[in-house]
Amino acid sequence: MLSRRSLLLAVIPIVLFPTLSHAAEAVPFTKEQFAATQDAGKPILIDIAASWCPTCRAQAPIIGDLTSRGS
Repeated sequence: MLSRRSLLLAVIPIVLFPTLSHAAEAVPFTKEQFAATQDAGKPILIDIAASWCPTCRAQAPIIGDLTSRGS
């Protein structure tokens, strides 16, 4: 049986971040594209990584999963 805490931990991300399940295609950064996306009120994920960074390497599979969900 699920505890209240487990249920809340399962539901809160869905309620707070519903757009995460609707990933869009990756596009190169341009000032114009960024401004147009902001004006449209769409969520924006900017992925900046360095090959030598252990945190970047650890986050790479997560970012990859988020960006591939809509494809």
